[in-house]
Amino acid sequence: MEIQYIKYGTEEYKESIILRDEVLRIPWGRSIKEDDLTLEDGFDILIGGFINNKLKGVIVLHPLDENEIQIKYLAVSKDSRGLGIGRKLVLETEKYALNNNYKKIFLESRDTAVNFYKELNYIVIDKPFMPEFVPILHIPMIKDI
Repeated sequence: MEIQYIKYGTEEYKESIILRDEVLRIPWGRSIKEDDLTLEDGFDILIGGFINNKLKGVIVLHPLDENEIQIKYLAVSKDSRGLGIGRKLVLETEKYALNNNYKKIFLESRDTAVNFYKELNYIVIDKPFMPEFVPILHIPMIKDI
């Protein structure tokens, strides 16, 4: 797998929207078109995992302040799950955070992914909650870098 940083507006960015929609929205009767993606232009950081030049996973990072960055989205295509793509994208996120002087990585994990993040030493910091945009429990988690 090859890791590439994705720039807003590129073909790879458009592929990331399709992948995020297929994995994170459509299964719950939603559309990513309902999301405000304008913050991703010049502010959010997108990292893609590619196999044979095809986007198979994407992680979107959002700086919260000078010390903390958030994993907003992590999506891996159904046909590529179990290959370690998500893990490699999280590890690349941690490398990015260290290189840019962030001290913490925050995320709101879907309940189905909590153990994945726990294996990477993220800890639960609050009670589960149900966001408006998708009807699945989310659990706040954090990792000190």
